[in-house]
Amino acid sequence: MHLRRLAVAATISLILTGCGKDQLPSDVLAYVPADTPYVMASQKPMTADVMNAWMGIYGDSMTKMYADLAESPEMEKIEGELGIWLRAALPEFAQLIGPDGAAKTGIDFTGRYALYGVDLLPVYRIEIRDAAKLEAMFGRIEKRAGKPMPLKTVGDHRLRQFANDQAQILLGNVGPYFVLTVAPANADEARLLALLGVTLPNESIVDSGALAELNQKMGYDSQISGYVDIANVFKRLSGQSATDLATITAFGGEAPKLSADCTQELQAIAQKMPRAVFGAREFTAKSMDFNTVIEIDHAQAKAMLPIAAPIPGGNANDPAMFRFAFSANIPEAVKYLGTIADAINAAPYKCDELKDLNDSAMELKSNLANPGLAMAGSVTAAHIGLTQLELESGAEMPTALSGFLAVGSPTPIMLWGLAQQTMPALSKVTLNADGSIVMLPDETIPAPVALKLKATMTDKVLAIATQDVSDRALGSLKEMSSGDGTVLRYSVTGDFFALFDKMIPEPPAEIGEAEAKNIENSRQMFKSFGENVDYVDVRVKLTERGIEFDQTGALK
Repeated sequence: MHLRRLAVAATISLILTGCGKDQLPSDVLAYVPADTPYVMASQKPMTADVMNAWMGIYGDSMTKMYADLAESPEMEKIEGELGIWLRAALPEFAQLIGPDGAAKTGIDFTGRYALYGVDLLPVYRIEIRDAAKLEAMFGRIEKRAGKPMPLKTVGDHRLRQFANDQAQILLGNVGPYFVLTVAPANADEARLLALLGVTLPNESIVDSGALAELNQKMGYDSQISGYVDIANVFKRLSGQSATDLATITAFGGEAPKLSADCTQELQAIAQKMPRAVFGAREFTAKSMDFNTVIEIDHAQAKAMLPIAAPIPGGNANDPAMFRFAFSANIPEAVKYLGTIADAINAAPYKCDELKDLNDSAMELKSNLANPGLAMAGSVTAAHIGLTQLELESGAEMPTALSGFLAVGSPTPIMLWGLAQQTMPALSKVTLNADGSIVMLPDETIPAPVALKLKATMTDKVLAIATQDVSDRALGSLKEMSSGDGTVLRYSVTGDFFALFDKMIPEPPAEIGEAEAKNIENSRQMFKSFGENVDYVDVRVKLTERGIEFDQTGALK
């Protein structure tokens, strides 16, 4: 009997709590509709040390840029309400960029947030840390503008509003969150309540589990993750529903006039590339690992895999202030593109808007028969890196240079023969395909800096490096990457950013003050990057999921 009374009391309490007008969900994803066309969210709050570490790489350069922009003559040219409020708000943006600057706003930038779409309309929702500080920030903006921001009441909530004949921007506190959204000027209260989250979606992304499933599948740690539902976005932009059509026309767009054939064919194209997903697999105060995938129809993605060729030294992690590598199996690329062209030529699109694709398919088939493509197949990959580059301020030529170049090929001996024909200094050099390292004659390659070079060759790789690159590092270029589908890789270190600090000259006296400030701020930003960034590495891969972008980085 005692337990039964407790259960009844708890039920009544929950009902009364649910009926309270200010009791909105604390889970940020509870506001995101399950059918949202796009979402980026943080369910796992980012700690202050992580936020400050990565914002700190800018030093105070971005703060100065925003502060200078507020006083820029260009900003004075922006007329009307937009110009007034932009000029008044920019000094606040300047404060946000620096470490700990976000705390001054009252918005919890280390808290949970979501950027998502309700139909086509964007909503940004982020946790509030201190409502009084947030109000104080708006007070400072209003003081600079010389007038209060317009207010609009939606339900029981008072929000600030910027509006013109077509659109309105609403921003303010709604429950535990600060909300910013854009809506048509003629949106009724029911629609505004849905955008603000006062009226919750019938089914949220919490109910569908779509984001949780994505995080688990992709290994994202929930600090940052999301997706763009490309097929959904296309469907909405095509105006197939009355709500989406009203949104398009309310913002001055024309109602799409697509035939049934066009709608069907365009939707089929969108389904071949249904989503772009993204998220952080790791995000700490010292390192980050961010992944993006443009999902592609499985059959198409699998057909693309052979285009990726092994890259010489593609997995090397030896220090290089700059590296750039790419691969392409030309015969396989020709085969893949030919298959696409044949499919279009066999069944041309009926939609008038897609006739250019029909013409392009015919032209592509003709171009793929070019004999030059067969010759291009003698190079399947290349990897270039700089290990040292020194420049004096304002100098056009380097004072020191070292690095390497490795080329992947089914016939590296042929490439070496071509090099001997074009560079007479190499004519008497014997280079065998056994991986041995051979010193090359001085001034083999004309350059502004005297380069002492050495070379090595295998049955798959021809590599050249300056003599100060270690034999071990040169040897690592003989190892061909395989299996990960990389078609492009580039990376830089802090030393590379520091070069720009030296390269950017002092602003000349004849330029204006605003431009001089921009040049100096840019120089200071690169200097700060050089002092704080260890490395940034980006790889583009072809996988069975589609086209993947992996970005890793570390701070010093």
